[in-house]
Amino acid sequence: MKEDMIGNTTGSIPDPSNTGYTKRDKRRKGDVEHMYRRNLLAKAIDILNRKKLKEANSSSKYVIYHDTYTSAIQAAEKYATSQGYELDKEEMSDKIGMGPKKPAPGKTNKISLTLMKDGKAQKKMFHIQVYNRETSSNTYELNCYIA
Repeated sequence: MKEDMIGNTTGSIPDPSNTGYTKRDKRRKGDVEHMYRRNLLAKAIDILNRKKLKEANSSSKYVIYHDTYTSAIQAAEKYATSQGYELDKEEMSDKIGMGPKKPAPGKTNKISLTLMKDGKAQKKMFHIQVYNRETSSNTYELNCYIA
């Protein structure tokens, strides 16, 4: 660290109580403190958002945020099987594989699949929604439920 003419190290906030400082220097100190606080606030918000993301993923029965559309669909399939249901592979191939392409940024794909239990179709349906969040990581948001 270098020292300035008054003896402060570069990067530290100058002490306005020292003699030789003008009102302008005092104002600069306030600006630096404001920028420092604003930067701390931005970092705190970022940490809270990451914590919320982790909590959202850990509290649900399936992972919500995914990097790829395929991993979101696989997580939905895993959730349905964990609930004791089976999915018809042919219907999945038709509705997911041959159906709509992966969602464009800001769009949602909605898919409803028939649930099977012991080889018999159930009255309930398995609903899957995959939303493209337009972000660089964890791009796809999965919402699935049985109703």
